[in-house]
Amino acid sequence: MRNFIIAVLVLGAVGYVVSDFSQMWRARSEFQARLDLHCGAVNESNSEAMKQTLVQEAGQYRLRLAPADIRIGYVDAPEQSLAQNIVGNRLGTQFVNKRATIECRVVAPVLGLGVTHQLRSSRLIQVKAVQPRGRSELETMMDAAPPF
Repeated sequence: MRNFIIAVLVLGAVGYVVSDFSQMWRARSEFQARLDLHCGAVNESNSEAMKQTLVQEAGQYRLRLAPADIRIGYVDAPEQSLAQNIVGNRLGTQFVNKRATIECRVVAPVLGLGVTHQLRSSRLIQVKAVQPRGRSELETMMDAAPPF
């Protein structure tokens, strides 16, 4: 009987630990999804408001996050997406892109202790598309097409 009670207590402790870790994992994953969503809304002027929003949302997931632990970047990016490469090569359009990044260090409570996680989200944002002056290939093809 004594071994049965010990086994039940051990299984209960293991179940509690697994439950706590799974709640931490879920909260971190859901906050990472929210971080990805907010990364698309970053611009040059809203970094302080974005930090306050992220701190409030982290609190909803029981994560500790201070505004000092958040770094938001919005810099020129020379890279282009696949769609921009195709359109740019075909029509001669030049794209101006910015790279928005949000990096933060959150603390998740597990078994009464704080486990630190580094979260990062990055997104390429198109700022401007400049089409060259002159006739494009599309206009040339449209002029050459027979009328209906």
